[in-house]
Amino acid sequence: MSKLGILRTLFVALVFLYGALFFSMSIGATTVNSPDANANILFAKAIAETGLPLIEQPIDSEYNPILLPRSMTSINGVLVPVTFLGFPVLLGIAEAIVPGGAIAVTPILALLALFAFGALIETLFSNRSFGVLSALLLALHPAFWYYGMRVYMHNVPFVAFGIFSAWFLFARPVRVKDWLNDALAGFTFAVAAWIRTSELPWMLALLVIYIAYRLIKRKDWMGPAIMISSIVIAAIPMLGMQTTVYGSPFTLGYQVSPENPIVYDGYIDELAYLEDIADAPSGFLSRVLDPILPFGFSEKAVLRHSTQYLFFLYPWMSVLALVGIVFILIEKKARSIPQLKWLALALGIVSAWLIPVYGSWVFNDNPDPTLSTLGNSYVRYWLPIFILLTPLAAHGVERMANALSNEKQRLKVILVGLMVFACYIASASLIIYGPDGVGQTYGALTSFEEKRDRILELTEEDALLVVDSSDKYLFPHRAVRTPLRDSTTYLLIPKMIQERPVYYFGISLPEEDLAYLETDLVYPLQIDLVETIRDESLYKFYAP
Repeated sequence: MSKLGILRTLFVALVFLYGALFFSMSIGATTVNSPDANANILFAKAIAETGLPLIEQPIDSEYNPILLPRSMTSINGVLVPVTFLGFPVLLGIAEAIVPGGAIAVTPILALLALFAFGALIETLFSNRSFGVLSALLLALHPAFWYYGMRVYMHNVPFVAFGIFSAWFLFARPVRVKDWLNDALAGFTFAVAAWIRTSELPWMLALLVIYIAYRLIKRKDWMGPAIMISSIVIAAIPMLGMQTTVYGSPFTLGYQVSPENPIVYDGYIDELAYLEDIADAPSGFLSRVLDPILPFGFSEKAVLRHSTQYLFFLYPWMSVLALVGIVFILIEKKARSIPQLKWLALALGIVSAWLIPVYGSWVFNDNPDPTLSTLGNSYVRYWLPIFILLTPLAAHGVERMANALSNEKQRLKVILVGLMVFACYIASASLIIYGPDGVGQTYGALTSFEEKRDRILELTEEDALLVVDSSDKYLFPHRAVRTPLRDSTTYLLIPKMIQERPVYYFGISLPEEDLAYLETDLVYPLQIDLVETIRDESLYKFYAP
């Protein structure tokens, strides 16, 4: 079998592996392990039923504006997404076409993106085996593989539409009417931007450079005009829905704060929150970049998070990309390849934005903040960087195989296969057995279903559940308020007790926490244990 045949066989085998594993990340398409995923599927179902991402509250109360799960907010008593609308709309369309079809959207987009990516690289470098190898390594990258199975997260669909846009621009797959490639590139660009609007700074930078190249170097104004027109036409209904949901075409859910109906009466929260001063901005770069970047800049945080999540979490992929870069730098012929120069420019622009913006934040998605896991936000936010590094990793594999085989084709094929297989073993082990991996996730989802079923048995339909993180599987079955340790929650509970049953479900409270709730608050509460379910407990509040 030829090298290309082996790569194709491996690629097809991996497609089946994707299909076999992604269902492990969701049980019955209803139980999820993140509030964003829960919001996405619930709003998708609302879109399929009504055409709009709007959800009515489970109960009727004057306090409804603050009775909501994470990843949702309230406008005029109706719940709306605290996210970008593009992905829920995609899921909603799938749900409307085939009930339950939303679960397949992300895996299908991931697989299509892999084929498009391979065709794109093949076209750019005029090398079919290099295109297949690049697509195969992308499929094996733990970040892409893992979030391709997180079926209700929007990150892989975002990069998928970005890949589709580049595929239409450079591979020109539509042969009959070439102008359709520019139109479809503009449409997929707009969809990608709607799925994840926060990426527009670097997306627009790349778009401007590309349009300038076509105008100046190729003297082509028709293609860019068609693409821009397509973007504008696609944006009109998108901005219309933004206006319907948020009241303004350019308002996002992140910018909406629900009205707080609680009157504080001079109450001052007694809890003290510790700030992480280790990541406080410092130094010359911070002073320069703070006004530019939306969330500030911290050199220490960027250095720590970039080394953890761009290198050490999956070093086999990082080392291959570094080897590819080294070979390019030492080989004069490689340095002169225009496609590599454009790839380096794109990688530089994307990294210059994404690394300082998200690297400066401190995300603790895992209960253990010391763990670096695939489930932490940096992995999914830096997906575009991993995609642009993949051809460099493929170049590293090919050059190492050439060097070790002395250009003997059969030995080279064997070495390439061994390196790809080693990446497969390492990536699959991390994805299945690592922290936040498939095995752990499946166990967590199973426990969520058990806890939810038991809580629904123990609580009334009109009950309010105060939770810390269980809203992702308890809403919309019960009204929820998050979190417990919050001044507004402490004021809300005594008022809500007058209306309906109020419970807390979360970690089993130690004696000092119970004493705090029952004696130290301005409005003391009586709290009784109802039942311990696995590693958490359900408590009921009573008026003292």
